[in-house]
Amino acid sequence: MNLEKILAQHKYCFICKGNLAEKGFNYSQCETCGYRNYINPAPTTGALLINEKGEILLVERAVDPAKGLLDTPGGFVDVGENAEDGLMRELKEELGVEIKDLKYFGSFPGTYVFDGVKIVTIGLIYTGKIDDQKITPSDDVSGYKFFNPSQIPYEKLAFIELEGAIKNYISTL
Repeated sequence: MNLEKILAQHKYCFICKGNLAEKGFNYSQCETCGYRNYINPAPTTGALLINEKGEILLVERAVDPAKGLLDTPGGFVDVGENAEDGLMRELKEELGVEIKDLKYFGSFPGTYVFDGVKIVTIGLIYTGKIDDQKITPSDDVSGYKFFNPSQIPYEKLAFIELEGAIKNYISTL
């Protein structure tokens, strides 16, 4: 991840619209009012869901970024939500499912390009089992497929940090 490029996207102060000057590893400061603009990761969630055959569910993204590529179901945590509630909301919106007994697996840093702006993210990955409930893709998902852990198409993943998350998870099976 190139933090300099991300800092360069933040040129103007959110408070007074003055110029921001890079000052440290992850922040810039307004030359007019002194406001410090820190680049902190936006929290996202993802679920590695396993069916009764031991296959991993991946979804096809219906929207950019990475439209048509594979992802875990999940998304950004909304203001006022904790990660677990955010993930449960996303699973309901994207697949129409409710998963019980989600377990936190780990965090994986990444980036997400939205409208040409690169956003630094921290992906909070959870694991769980999906039973035979009906899956209905909607919202940001155009389809889904279950994959044998030995046949994950890593080259078709939407975000590079997913590869590490999935490989780490498979190593625990």
